[in-house]
Amino acid sequence: RDKDMITLKLDNTKRSCFSQCPKKYYWQFVRHLKPLKGSTALRFGSTYHAFQEEYRKQKIAGADIQYCKASASLKAMEVWTAEVECGQLFEHDYRSFLQCLETFHQYLEFYKDGDFIPKMVEHVFSIPFCEFSGYQVKFEGKIDLIGHLSDDPHLSVIDDKTSGYTTYHVFAEKRAQLMGYCWVANKLHTEFKVNQAYINLALVKEAGKKGSKQVISEFHRMPYLYSDKDIEDWHTMMLGECEQIYKAHLRNTFYPIFESCQTKYGACDYLTLCGMSNPDEDYIKANFIEKKWEV
Repeated sequence: RDKDMITLKLDNTKRSCFSQCPKKYYWQFVRHLKPLKGSTALRFGSTYHAFQEEYRKQKIAGADIQYCKASASLKAMEVWTAEVECGQLFEHDYRSFLQCLETFHQYLEFYKDGDFIPKMVEHVFSIPFCEFSGYQVKFEGKIDLIGHLSDDPHLSVIDDKTSGYTTYHVFAEKRAQLMGYCWVANKLHTEFKVNQAYINLALVKEAGKKGSKQVISEFHRMPYLYSDKDIEDWHTMMLGECEQIYKAHLRNTFYPIFESCQTKYGACDYLTLCGMSNPDEDYIKANFIEKKWEV
């Protein structure tokens, strides 16, 4: 391979962000800017993922349940603390570490007779995907779990997710990601075929009137079954998006999508920056930290 080729690393988060708004992609993944005010929802989600990851790894290793839980708690605390150590500030709300711990234990109890049987946990991948003039694109990511249910021997891709929104919004959002993960599983592991996936959702939200609110955790699973044509269509879509991202990098041109400035989650974190004709570096230093994205 030409040693002068530039490697462009893409994952589902970057792909989705560019599709939503190339300018947001620029601030987040080219300039590596993260808002000084961190997202408690993302922090809660990262910590919950750490609980699940470590528990499953210890379970595969043959550890007893109590050790699995203890080891998972230590790993989750590391992740929770690291979010602060990187320099971001977080508001205190119901999405605390203790609530995350309680939600994880509630999950174990809820699925004590029907949890997934793990085959591969936190499966990290980096696959050469396509090439353009002077660029090699690698598709990278991490699959939470490849496993199966006790009453279904067929392997599935499982994506853990936490949310405070309705299950409809959650289940409608993740299909492209899951098709991509099925493609990866089949690309790397020809000894088995994966054409189904699950979103493994922990829905955590506050309910009740002001002054008497309580936190409610619900657990839902949505199965997806994909044909070979579905996964082939995903591959074609991904090639097209790779070309668009490559051209943006080549020309150093990342235009805004104004319809994305406001979403159901609120205003874009970079809205003020985009409104500046010449972004002020002092403003950036006062409101953002620089941190590279890690899959």
